[in-house]
Amino acid sequence: MKKDSGFTFMEMGVSIRGLTQKRHPQGFTLIEMCLSVFILLIVLLSMGAQIGLTLNATNSNKSQTIATQTLLDKVEQLKHTSWASIIDGNDSVIKNGVTYNRTWTQTTNGNTKTIALTITWLNKSLNSNLVVSQ
Repeated sequence: MKKDSGFTFMEMGVSIRGLTQKRHPQGFTLIEMCLSVFILLIVLLSMGAQIGLTLNATNSNKSQTIATQTLLDKVEQLKHTSWASIIDGNDSVIKNGVTYNRTWTQTTNGNTKTIALTITWLNKSLNSNLVVSQ
């Protein structure tokens, strides 16, 4: 081969047909790096979406737990009310910045009253029934 300044054309990475690169098997190509960054991006975005869904479910469960407890508080209050004093009604309770609206209606059948309770909040609702005897 022809020598130029002590280096052969092949040592400088030049071939007779045109410019070529020397291959370095220990390194990564630009395409490999772009592909790995793209895969990492997809994984991170998927994890971010999952975290958002988890937080939303946690908040929903928290508000449902508060609604259940608020409804049970009313059930206990009605249990300790005299039979003759139980009448239809409604009220609102604010907890953690959320308004919970409770409604109860009673139906009398002989010596038994059935009380239907409903609690609504943020376009959601829970129902419960309570039977009180005289």
